[in-house]
Amino acid sequence: MKIRHILLRDLKVLLSDKKNLAVILLMPIILTSILSFALAGVFGDDPSVPAFEVAIVKEYETAPAWQTIEAVLRDNPLGAFMPDDIKKDIVKNAQDMDMEKIFFVDFLGHDDIKDMMRYQVVGKEEALNMLENDEVSAVVILPENFLKASYTNMLTTYQGKMDVEIIKNPEKTVTSGIAVSIIEGFLDRMAASNIRKNIAVETFLSAEVSTEEMSQKNLIEDLVNLSYNQDFSLTFINETATGGKGISSKSYYSVSMLTLFLLFSAGRGSYMLLEEKRDHTYQRMLAAGVSRWRILSGKFFVIYALALIQLFILIQYSTRILGVTWGQPGSLIIISLFTAFAVSGLGTLLAVITFISDKTRIAGLFESVIFQIMGLLGGAYIPIEVLPDEIQSLSQIPLNGVALKAFLSVMTSSGISEIGNLLMILALNGLVFAGAAATLMGKKGETKHVGSDKAQATGA
Repeated sequence: MKIRHILLRDLKVLLSDKKNLAVILLMPIILTSILSFALAGVFGDDPSVPAFEVAIVKEYETAPAWQTIEAVLRDNPLGAFMPDDIKKDIVKNAQDMDMEKIFFVDFLGHDDIKDMMRYQVVGKEEALNMLENDEVSAVVILPENFLKASYTNMLTTYQGKMDVEIIKNPEKTVTSGIAVSIIEGFLDRMAASNIRKNIAVETFLSAEVSTEEMSQKNLIEDLVNLSYNQDFSLTFINETATGGKGISSKSYYSVSMLTLFLLFSAGRGSYMLLEEKRDHTYQRMLAAGVSRWRILSGKFFVIYALALIQLFILIQYSTRILGVTWGQPGSLIIISLFTAFAVSGLGTLLAVITFISDKTRIAGLFESVIFQIMGLLGGAYIPIEVLPDEIQSLSQIPLNGVALKAFLSVMTSSGISEIGNLLMILALNGLVFAGAAATLMGKKGETKHVGSDKAQATGA
């Protein structure tokens, strides 16, 4: 009997068993669908963020923009060298440089911001009470010199130090982090604008532009408007840090459930040798001249074919029904072949162990306990990144964890060259497991009929 005949026969038996189909196909489809939709928010599939509140404390005294600007030009050394007509024009057009308007109306009042982050201007004590009562995600404290330092930076080449304090709500880590990012983004933009303005001023001075020309062309006002009144938009981009595509819950759990239930293909295949031994099919094949190595090879390729069928069906389901993008087809095929090889090696070893022990509960133990532990370590249930460091370091031990990383890497636009080490680990898993299976089978030796309903193995 050729290996091809053994493969076709055993594959037909496995695929005709409704219990096998439920374990390796129906269960992963159900769990993938449930987990994909139930945990969509955890993976940020929908970039919208629920609206949240922040409290803003103004420790400075509010004053008309022209008044504060006039004081800055009067007290700043640069103001002594600035022509009076330019200073008058700046003060006259102070409304266009009103920092409170820029911050509270143009920035915090922008549609992209206010739809997500709403604010209240309150006293410091009230703000801290709101924070303690979990009413706000963060408290933003604008210092006493907020306006003066802002105008100094805006209108002169001097840098006014300004320390904006942000107190985060520890109970609202996500929204408080967003609030910090938004406020820091505004401050960073101010700093960048100051640098651009200073470079432009120094360029004008080096070009010996006369004060009359600067006054006539309103260069100071133009610089301020160019630096601080640019339009902006707030956009969420689902990408990795390296610019690859981000992983959605549908993508993650399509991979994690696939790699977990591939182990069950190995488990299902591990019963075959013992079943053949008990119904005397194994002994009849030996009597017909089929070597035990050919029989063992047949089991290896049966599990290999079963794993490939499972891969194909589950990938097709997630692609067509859930809309998952798996990456480059060539890379996907290579990873699938290596993963199926590792799974078939494991399944063959389990088949030999079950055969030698003469107990189906060995395979049952792997399916009910060992595979579940491998699933946890390999990130099947919880993303590896959120697990403790000790468990993360173990994630590359189970073959399902290695396969999961390989598939996810290709999903995020990585190439085969970047996951070569993972493919080598999968290949090594398959070789080690298959080698162990062959060694155990060789030590066990042939079997003979002993006049009972089972075959008993005798040592070689």
